[in-house]
Amino acid sequence: MNTLKFNFSINGAWLTKFIQDGVMYEGKGYEWAEQTVNELLKPNGLDEATAKKITQDIILGRGRFSGNTGDGTFVYDDESYGTPDDFFLLFSRIDKERKDNRQAYTDINNAWCELAELITGEIKRSDLTCAPNLQFKEKSPLEEYIERMTDEESEAREPYGFISPDGEFHNVEWGEHGEWAETYIKESGLLVDAENSRYCYPTDYLVHEKGWLLMHSPSRGKPKLTAGDKPMTKAQRETLYDYYIKAERDEEANALFVDTL
Repeated sequence: MNTLKFNFSINGAWLTKFIQDGVMYEGKGYEWAEQTVNELLKPNGLDEATAKKITQDIILGRGRFSGNTGDGTFVYDDESYGTPDDFFLLFSRIDKERKDNRQAYTDINNAWCELAELITGEIKRSDLTCAPNLQFKEKSPLEEYIERMTDEESEAREPYGFISPDGEFHNVEWGEHGEWAETYIKESGLLVDAENSRYCYPTDYLVHEKGWLLMHSPSRGKPKLTAGDKPMTKAQRETLYDYYIKAERDEEANALFVDTL
């Protein structure tokens, strides 16, 4: 009986792109990526925890395979730093939101076409003069998260934080707004007033009771503005304008002064 032997090698650059494309463009999901890394590298003694970290860093562009297994040059280059421990849960939630948005876009597109046909009996959405809903042209939470995590200058250009009524920007790390607000309230002598407020959370108290502005993002993506009912002060408007200009968000910057012209 003849035995056939097959020899194959794995190119590191190809494997890196294969995993990234599978998740970002083919919708195969994070679990598929982790399983792929696990199966390929498990014979080399790779444990599950290491496989998970490598998978996350490859998706974020913070790590990559290079070389080739055929000539013994195959290696993993770790360029990661500060990858969040809860990445899998965050990624899964944002990925679901992305899929829900895609389905919503499809549903609206179909409904629009059906409405056009009902009214005219013949025209399609492409013939309508109405503009499509612009919110579906915006980046998904997943895209914003990946973009921010792979952009080394994003935190300096678009930091999270608060803008006080006097226009001072207080830089606050992601996920620490509540703790920061609580500390500020205590140190500023506002504790009694805050306890008597109808807002239970320190962040809500500053924003809705005291008129502060909040720049944050639950999905850890591009910071978005949250404001209460109090009118924005001139100092806040100017600080926010400078913030948007530095972040190259000119349209949002200019919109701040449209109603004042």
